[in-house]
Amino acid sequence: MRMASPVNVVRWETQDEVLRSIYAKHVVDSSSPGNQIRLRTAMSEAGATIAFDPIAGGGLGNDLLAAMQSVAGDDMID
Repeated sequence: MRMASPVNVVRWETQDEVLRSIYAKHVVDSSSPGNQIRLRTAMSEAGATIAFDPIAGGGLGNDLLAAMQSVAGDDMID
């Protein structure tokens, strides 16, 4: 069993920079192109199996669940 680490989803590049400056390993800027691919990759690398969206609304909740489902499917194949 591997340990999971947090995946931080932000809305602005400046937030991404701040988190990385304090050594956050997995940060995804939801406003940037290709963010769903980066979210899936980050969730896979982090071993994320749960998600928390404190804001709700918009499509982030769906994106989080879709990424986790995709990663879980890949893990079943491995």
